[in-house]
Amino acid sequence: RDDYRSNQQHVMVVSDINLTLKVGPDEGLVWATRLDTGEPVPNLNLNVLELYGSFTADISTDRQGIARFSIPENHNTLLVTSAVPFAAVSDQWSMGISPWDFNVGDGVYGQDYRTYITTDRPIYRPGQEVNFKGIIRAEDDAAFAPSGIRKVMVMIRDAAYEEIYNEELTVNSMGSFEGKLLLEDGASLGQYFITVNIADNYAEIAFQVAAYRPPEFEVVVALDEAEVQRGNDIKATISTAYYFGGGLGETVVRWNVTAERYSFTTPWGGRYSFDDVDDPYVCYRCWWWWWPDSVNTSPILEGAGTTDANGSLEITLDGRILSEALQKGARRITLEAVATGPDNQEIAGRSVLVVHPGVFYTGLSARQYVSNAGEESDIDVVVVDWAGQRLPDQEIKVSFYHFTWENTFIENANGGGRWDWETKETLVEEVVVRSDKLGEAVATFVPPKGGSYHVVAQPANLTPETEAIRTSIFIWVAGKDQVSWRRENNDRITLVSDKTAYQVGDIAEILIPSPFDGPHMALVTVEREGIRRHEVIRLVNNSTIYRLLIEEGDIPNIFVSVVLVKARTSTDPASYKMGLLPLDVDLAPKTLHVEVVPGTETAEPGQDVIFTLIATGPDGQPATGAELSFDIVDKAVLSLRPRTANILDTLYARRALQVGTASGLTLSINRYMEQITEDLAREVAAQGVRGLGGGNDEMGDLAYAELDGAEMPMAAPSEQVMKSAEAENIAPPAGVEIREEFADTAFWAPQLLTDAQGKVSVSVTLPDNLTTWTARGVGLTVDTIVGEGTSDLIATKPLLIRPVAPRFFVVDDRAQLAANVSNNTARTLTVDVSLSAEGIGISAETPPLQSVTIPANSERKVTWWVTVDDVVQAELVFGAVSGTFTDASKP
Repeated sequence: RDDYRSNQQHVMVVSDINLTLKVGPDEGLVWATRLDTGEPVPNLNLNVLELYGSFTADISTDRQGIARFSIPENHNTLLVTSAVPFAAVSDQWSMGISPWDFNVGDGVYGQDYRTYITTDRPIYRPGQEVNFKGIIRAEDDAAFAPSGIRKVMVMIRDAAYEEIYNEELTVNSMGSFEGKLLLEDGASLGQYFITVNIADNYAEIAFQVAAYRPPEFEVVVALDEAEVQRGNDIKATISTAYYFGGGLGETVVRWNVTAERYSFTTPWGGRYSFDDVDDPYVCYRCWWWWWPDSVNTSPILEGAGTTDANGSLEITLDGRILSEALQKGARRITLEAVATGPDNQEIAGRSVLVVHPGVFYTGLSARQYVSNAGEESDIDVVVVDWAGQRLPDQEIKVSFYHFTWENTFIENANGGGRWDWETKETLVEEVVVRSDKLGEAVATFVPPKGGSYHVVAQPANLTPETEAIRTSIFIWVAGKDQVSWRRENNDRITLVSDKTAYQVGDIAEILIPSPFDGPHMALVTVEREGIRRHEVIRLVNNSTIYRLLIEEGDIPNIFVSVVLVKARTSTDPASYKMGLLPLDVDLAPKTLHVEVVPGTETAEPGQDVIFTLIATGPDGQPATGAELSFDIVDKAVLSLRPRTANILDTLYARRALQVGTASGLTLSINRYMEQITEDLAREVAAQGVRGLGGGNDEMGDLAYAELDGAEMPMAAPSEQVMKSAEAENIAPPAGVEIREEFADTAFWAPQLLTDAQGKVSVSVTLPDNLTTWTARGVGLTVDTIVGEGTSDLIATKPLLIRPVAPRFFVVDDRAQLAANVSNNTARTLTVDVSLSAEGIGISAETPPLQSVTIPANSERKVTWWVTVDDVVQAELVFGAVSGTFTDASKP
């Protein structure tokens, strides 16, 4: 009884049968095995009962002890029982073997309907139009089919999460819909959300509304080499370039270097390991394994410089200093550069390269990761260069260390406790091998006794270029003597695959490092949203390699689960272990290749350009009847906020595991006693601090939403004032056309269809922007083969002028206006630069017409002092004329 005299009860299960239960969203699987023999129990009658619900079902196991059954979605806790002989399991009995215990909880969850939403760009200004498109598919465990839906409700909420759009849109035969939203001139700034809800299957995409100013230039970091050896200098060229062409001369650039872990692999296969591993239970190349030292967010090197007349800055990173700052092994470093332009905008660019520990790598692969003492263990060795090319005639020293754990059981007051350990390595043997013409060799070792062995490969003749080269793996050896395996405080094992990603049709080889001696049974399941397939196998030893055929339905990823059961003996109770291994499957069979081809390499503002989109299927054949959305967006605007993941990575994103595993053997009186003790200790500690503060932790959960929770500023009223019509008496220089039709999106077509050749062409009249336009095509087929492609087109002029003016004036202000004039020709030009204005007075000290000389591929800044009249609005026209080269623009 507790302090309130209510009864507390614990259920004790006494049975000769263990039930292993796997439960997904709408199906379950139960596996019955005997505790005394470990063998499956056939023809066992079971009852499935939903606690606090109405579902019940009677099932019976097959000859492998397996029974599969359907269950209602959104079910409550399930209890599976057998009356005679008695056995029981609940889906809540999963202590220590849930997906979260294996660190594989991330991923997209399955839905009945999947909706992909895209916008023409990710950021907008108040008063602009938002174009969007959606694609709907019925989904069954990452397999897509036409949904049959013909109408869909689309809702848009603003930054204050107020509804500003709610319309029913038509879904076409390809399963797509499209719409648009005109933002108000005074629209609040912040994050907006487009939401689609189909039978409680939600999809949402965010876009930003901001009072932004597109950058005029970009920063590109070009490295002389993509890969270098540790200790060597790194040379890089930092280039600053306007989006309309031309560099930023005499510009200050700051740069810094950060580093992260890099794991080398070859393009031809993953059987070999090239890592230096100091723990047998880690996976250096697995996406679910996070390393504390994987990323160093603090710069390890930094500096500054000034660009030359062409906008370039060359720098050299001292290899010795860099090497001292890096941790051991291969590292990936990022060089980032930040430049400040004439308009005081700071723009960043970055590039990455790999720092290798030596001139080559040595790969190791054990033919048997688990073997027996006194038997030969063959270790395959391969020597490759950085590109994965095999290197012959290389002498490699392979050392074998006996790796042991000195385990200590630390008892607690209740008779329970936990295991702790220390590791020890003892050199057993060294052999030297020479790589053959295929870069391969074999190191043979006879382990004298059982245990774990650390296999380390290094060049036999160490030089400054090879002294840091080191690769190691672990093998496990069983023996008659007592082996000091590491004692874990859980029921998990680590499955090992020959690769972490596979192509459809590959055979995955999965090592099952069982801790149990002698023959025992295993349940192997392939899982994702549900249980895709299962097999019961008998393990004759603890070094079984399970081979799994990768099917197309396994795209984009699967989880391989192995449950081991061991019968009780005269000295040990029955036991079980579970391993869970995520595997990625290549998306090539689902990929639509989209090519965007502009009709010209460069264009002028206002020019008509034909764009051709070409769609090709996974088989390389034209994708006839594919639907494409096509947008052309100012690249400078896209630099402000990156686009979200593309359609392929969105629809075929890595799926989360939605199958849980439970077992009667997870329950233990000792475990419960330890848990009760820990709970009691926490309660006693809490009593000592309770009431000391009046706050709570709820605000911590909202920290990520700082932008959404802030009061949203309104667009400045002066921005609306500046949008008035052109004054009649304001004119550019004679014969010069004003550039005033500016747009951030030059073109949007949401539903284009390809012809029999997989092509579709459109003609586009470019706006007056001087920029680089990014054209993007996003395509899909009826059978949901999807993809996208982009290309860039520069819009520029030989002579151009870029006004520099505030967005609003204050009456009687004295202000300085400016224009940056660029000469993109190969010769020096004398340019007449003019300012025509209404609503402001131009000071006599800076006449409206000024003449400047601008060298080839250079720019000059021209300024005017002005005073602001008592008017509602001001009209400005900036012009530049040099012979036949002309340009004029409004701010």
